[in-house]
Amino acid sequence: MAVISPELEMSASPKLRLVANRKRRDVDGNEVDLALSFKQQKFVKRYSDETPHIRHKRESYEPGAWSRMQLIRQQFYNIKADNCLTYLQTDSTQLYLPGDAAYGVHAQFEPQGRTALRLSHFLSNFMQNVDEYEQFGNLKGDRRLNETHIFGEVLAMVMGDFKIISAGAYFDQYKFRIAPNVNTTDPRYSATLTREYFGPFAYRIQNPGDGLDAYRAIDSAGLTTKYDDELWFRRMKQRWATNFHSLKKFIDKPMIRSSPNSTSSIRFEHYPISYRAPSYEDGEWLRPEFKCDGRVNDWVATYVVPFFGLNSVKTQIEFKGVVTVDVKLKELDISQCPADFYVANAFKNTAKCDFASQYCVPLPGKGFEQGAYKCECRQGYEYPFQDLSWFFHGQTMEEEYSKKVQGNPNRYDTLKCRIAGASGLTVSWVLLLVALATRLLWKPSVL
Repeated sequence: MAVISPELEMSASPKLRLVANRKRRDVDGNEVDLALSFKQQKFVKRYSDETPHIRHKRESYEPGAWSRMQLIRQQFYNIKADNCLTYLQTDSTQLYLPGDAAYGVHAQFEPQGRTALRLSHFLSNFMQNVDEYEQFGNLKGDRRLNETHIFGEVLAMVMGDFKIISAGAYFDQYKFRIAPNVNTTDPRYSATLTREYFGPFAYRIQNPGDGLDAYRAIDSAGLTTKYDDELWFRRMKQRWATNFHSLKKFIDKPMIRSSPNSTSSIRFEHYPISYRAPSYEDGEWLRPEFKCDGRVNDWVATYVVPFFGLNSVKTQIEFKGVVTVDVKLKELDISQCPADFYVANAFKNTAKCDFASQYCVPLPGKGFEQGAYKCECRQGYEYPFQDLSWFFHGQTMEEEYSKKVQGNPNRYDTLKCRIAGASGLTVSWVLLLVALATRLLWKPSVL
């Protein structure tokens, strides 16, 4: 055990007292007294005007972050549809980007995520309130979910948003009950009314030539790999297997006609009706992935949200499946501007602005491209050139910085803001004398 010196025992520094009882071993296996090593540390200046009690903020540009960004972008552009199978067979980890490379996806792709949430709410409401055997006056219960209807829903999700490249609704095992036809002699329904798997999946066939994309829809239940073995499905099922307390409760107050020919309304038998469904925050955005499945074949960010229904005896709700939507990662705007240390952004602190005279502002709408920012002048500085701009574009800063790193002629060091100043005024002595003479010679008349 480390021996505490009387000097440290009586020290008024709380840090010394906290580390006095700690110990560690060096590379040779010898014990090191942390208290003594802490006391022997010497303050080293980082700036000329720095004192032991003043610390400047860390640098707004980090070379290590810039190198990591280059590796991520290189991986993003190297893997394509024609060579993804090679990576899938040799090193499948290359088909995934770090999770912080999708910073901002929760906010930027919220409209696309809420498209999946809308289908989740519809399925949850239908499977919790619709009873095919119900009859209230002239109102009869609706039929069960139809396969074609679900196919149409996922296909409409893909066709309705150009950023969505694929979407799917995946039912858990033995959770989808088929709606039988009026003619129950159909051999498809003679054995059972419950399907083991049902996962409608729609995707877009991108046509970069004329831009006329095609659309396809398949049932994922017929694929070799079962979708309920995927990690995103198992994680969502484990999360919502037993605990539904955080689900949001929605209440409807339906009114129906008292009779087919009347104009008055009465309350429905079950008034009000309610259902529980997830919110947008209950869903999960997965890490960026290159889907090399022969259908999507592109970098995507996937949003997964569950839906729920009543169990077989209709006593409580249970997990029924998930709805997914894949959004093209190329549509995600990256931010290279400085951010706090706790912000999980792989591209932060990589902007090439001169932060002594400029500050960084992200430019939306540029997509997954480098240089999507502008460098505006700080207060007390001004734009030095006489043109129609008032800032330095990020792509210009990136290009000039790359030239500087490679040792080529560049103008990176000239892309800075100068100290602001008013234009100089010169005194015209002739005009000054004329003004004084006019004032002395002109005398107003006295009434």
